[in-house]
Amino acid sequence: MPGGGSRHIWDPPSRAPDRWHFGRLGEGGVTGARLPVRVAGGPNGGVSGRRRSAEIRVPESNAIRRYHARPRTPASIRRMLPSTGIPRRNTEALQPASILYSDSATPTGLARAAGRGRVKIGWFSDSRIHPTMPSTPQTILVFTYPEAGQATTILSLVSELLSRPDPLTIHVASFAELAPRVARLQPQVQPGSALHFREIIGVSEMDAIWRSGLPPDGNQHPPLTRSSYAFELIPLLLCPWTDAEFEETTESCKSALRDMKPDVIVMDMVFHQAIDACTALGAKYIVNTCMPPLGTALAAQPHARAFWYYPSGGSGIPFPVPWAQIPTNIWLTLRWAYTFLTDARAKKASGFRFRADVPYLCQGLRELEYPLAVPPNMTLTGPLLAPPPPLDAAGELGAWLGRGETVLFMMGTHYAFTEELARTALAGILAGVRGRAVQVLWKLPAHERFAGVIAETLRKFDCPPERVRAASWLDAEITSILSHENLTCFIHHGGANSYFESAYCGVPQIILPQWFDLYDNATRVAYLGIGACGSARTAPGLSASELAEAVARVTTTPSFRERAEALGRVCRAKGGRARAAEFVLARGAARFSAMAG
Repeated sequence: MPGGGSRHIWDPPSRAPDRWHFGRLGEGGVTGARLPVRVAGGPNGGVSGRRRSAEIRVPESNAIRRYHARPRTPASIRRMLPSTGIPRRNTEALQPASILYSDSATPTGLARAAGRGRVKIGWFSDSRIHPTMPSTPQTILVFTYPEAGQATTILSLVSELLSRPDPLTIHVASFAELAPRVARLQPQVQPGSALHFREIIGVSEMDAIWRSGLPPDGNQHPPLTRSSYAFELIPLLLCPWTDAEFEETTESCKSALRDMKPDVIVMDMVFHQAIDACTALGAKYIVNTCMPPLGTALAAQPHARAFWYYPSGGSGIPFPVPWAQIPTNIWLTLRWAYTFLTDARAKKASGFRFRADVPYLCQGLRELEYPLAVPPNMTLTGPLLAPPPPLDAAGELGAWLGRGETVLFMMGTHYAFTEELARTALAGILAGVRGRAVQVLWKLPAHERFAGVIAETLRKFDCPPERVRAASWLDAEITSILSHENLTCFIHHGGANSYFESAYCGVPQIILPQWFDLYDNATRVAYLGIGACGSARTAPGLSASELAEAVARVTTTPSFRERAEALGRVCRAKGGRARAAEFVLARGAARFSAMAG
């Protein structure tokens, strides 16, 4: 090959976006080389995604460094691809990635395709180009709330970044509660890289909510078709701080930005104070959202579909929305909009306003969502999960799971069981598997308090005690448990992390929703055919008979398992964490238009 031994390596499909193919430069010999670049089918696959060949000239090594640092201008790209004549409109918002797609096989055809708007070009900075990597580490600043629902995906992304050989300095900025979780990532730090925790000053979101006097179950509400109580909760849950507390945290975030001067900023979608700090200082940032795509980009959907096509948030209305419920759906969505536009607290929740000028990383996929138009500034990566470590078959939990079919039952961090709820839930599950040797693995906080209730319910159903295993803590990754061949169903509250974990592992789901977006995920699993809502008539409460009906249907109908396994294969093939990490590394230096004040 021309170019002194340079080589071109193709990423496996799991490391590339939908129908795009990322080119990698091998180690050494890159300066001034001509490298073959494969050109895949169009953005929707084109020509069955067949790969075609073209050539690209790599300039001197210092230019490679510059490409790693920031996007290039259209003129630079045209110089890199002689004679293609790529027009300016096709080279806007370039990312530092060597991505080409077209239905053309030659540079001339590539230029023609560019004129039709079918070509996007950029440069991919890859860790394998060791001779041309920047000499100083990239600094990445990550903002997240400490609650598991927000922090889990962010820390998964940080873990993936730490696994790269690229020299990186990563700062995780959050409230003090998150420090122990960040410290547990230290063993993953590669030589030449560093991981630091930056404490943000102020009151964390959940502390502010509980301080308000809201009882442990106060954030629970029936679906909006049965009660308007949720609209009373919105201002408190979106922005529970006083003005002084909000400003204190915003200033702390500004201080972190000034001190770190990061090359890349990654933002938890609901960290409103950090978003305001970036806006005030002119800092560009990436938003990471743990929610499905529509949970973030509903307002960006065409033809006012937010009102009539998609179920209103928290409503429990099925998809497609029945004709008879469209007026109700429109009314509920208008009430949402009115609250966001008029309530002083809700207006401060800047993270919930979709912005077309901000890049979004979303762990969702088209295959796990209703039909939608994905905004051009949103990248769907798939679930941000690491391949689960296998359970030790000889260990206590592995041996117990190996005995037969098992249902995993685990509600969210903020769900508080009472004795009556525990009795109802277990009775519903046991009734749903009656007559079959199905086990129940139940993550139940303070499980010792419920020993009497569990024993009583087991006697009622004549169930051997060894078939139900309740524990306050499961000594294994949840995805490792879900990946076990005997796991037949996952019953959970409907949080985004549980939803994506189950989808990734290909396990049917039963959702017992309690509030807002949990109802939306219950509707999703029913639409996708990968599960059911186990409390549609009684939520946020439980009915043993309704839950039993859902358990029996989901665990005995083969189509649920078949569909869940098929979507699980799709999720695992997308690359999730790896794709998200490559996106972050390719963003280049964040630029501050104003660092004063």
